[in-house]
Amino acid sequence: MSKAALFIKHRALPGKRDEVRRIWEQHLKPRVVANHAHEAYFYCYDDNDPDTICVFQQYVDRASSQEFLEAPHIADGRNTFILHRKSGTWKLIHYHESVPGPLP
Repeated sequence: MSKAALFIKHRALPGKRDEVRRIWEQHLKPRVVANHAHEAYFYCYDDNDPDTICVFQQYVDRASSQEFLEAPHIADGRNTFILHRKSGTWKLIHYHESVPGPLP
């Protein structure tokens, strides 16, 4: 069975990156921890851009990654890259860009 990995780049409103992280920790982190299909999950800041958050996720299979992305708690306004590793080489197999939703 092939594993799947996602690299997602989020852009916060200027100066709101730490606030986004607090919201992520409250609402999404519990779902990440409870998701047994996650083999790895890294939530990182971009040192070169104070408004950018990068997330790397590795799943046990492609179906699990797609299921996570289609869950209702995933917000609009994302760019998603789905990579597949075959014979030691990573290949981009899907790119998705959502239109940002309205801000509260």
